[in-house]
Amino acid sequence: MGGLILLAMLSFVGGFSVIGLLQSTENLNSSGIVTQPSPPSTPSPVPPEPDIEIDVYSDSGCTQRISSVEWGSIDAGRSKDKIMYVKNSGEYEVSLSLSTDDWSPSSASNYMDLSWDYDGSILGPGEVERVLITLTVSSSITGINSFNFNIVITGSAS
Repeated sequence: MGGLILLAMLSFVGGFSVIGLLQSTENLNSSGIVTQPSPPSTPSPVPPEPDIEIDVYSDSGCTQRISSVEWGSIDAGRSKDKIMYVKNSGEYEVSLSLSTDDWSPSSASNYMDLSWDYDGSILGPGEVERVLITLTVSSSITGINSFNFNIVITGSAS
């Protein structure tokens, strides 16, 4: 109880007052048995992450790697095709998926559609898949004279 009064007094000197302090203490008996543990087993090493890597090329021999696609001029209501070669440069089988992001202007994505003819087949290590990528521009597009966006091709372990 003396500790409670001292705490209240010290708190008041510090510029604020303590209205009340509630505390409860319970003493519990405890007992147990100590045993010597067996030596720890060596944990199994964590398997390495699969080495998944795909690369995109402009040629079937996979000598001209590409990092951008120039669509040029596309008339409203028309489509334009590009052929690409996707190589599984990793160690595991992969399947591919296609998406887009970072459209500029952002409204361009409402009037343009990117698709491809990839059939969903599995690419083994070292295999190359020829894909035809098609950009289609809606005939109702207005107010957009130029555009940019990212083509995202993802290889996922099968």
